[in-house]
Amino acid sequence: MSAFTRAIDLIKEHFNEDWLTDSQRSTLKQVQDARGPGRGAILNVYGDFGVGKTFLGWLLARSWNCGYYKSFKGVPIGAEAAILDDFEYSREFTRRILNQMRIQGIEQIVALSDKRVEDDVWAIQLELTQEDVAIARSNLFKIDLFVPERKYDTLWELVRACEVIQ
Repeated sequence: MSAFTRAIDLIKEHFNEDWLTDSQRSTLKQVQDARGPGRGAILNVYGDFGVGKTFLGWLLARSWNCGYYKSFKGVPIGAEAAILDDFEYSREFTRRILNQMRIQGIEQIVALSDKRVEDDVWAIQLELTQEDVAIARSNLFKIDLFVPERKYDTLWELVRACEVIQ
């Protein structure tokens, strides 16, 4: 097993809401405030690669007791909520998904994307600060993952640099 895969497994095993960075915590609050019937079928969290969208999606899936998916095809019919990562942000794709949601009785999706969805949906941008990186690095150390001291521009970069402390 690669060090990266081991790091991801450890993160998924141990993470919780206390691990959120300040930026993620602010975004989470806004997503939670927008959750529920009549609040919009698609909630779009967007931001550059490696700002923490996937981690936030894992946390939302766990706390909302819903699925986390890389493709809409995996979302079960009648789902109250689902987290959809790597969401294609085009208006055409969004309209197709909205139509499928109506047909399949899916109430709400949190769509994680690199760019803002090109349609009239609720959207919030997640950005990464160096303070966020420091918090994430500290969280990794708590589960015996050492990250060499240097500047990291993305959280994926940080995780890829992890070494398991023996």
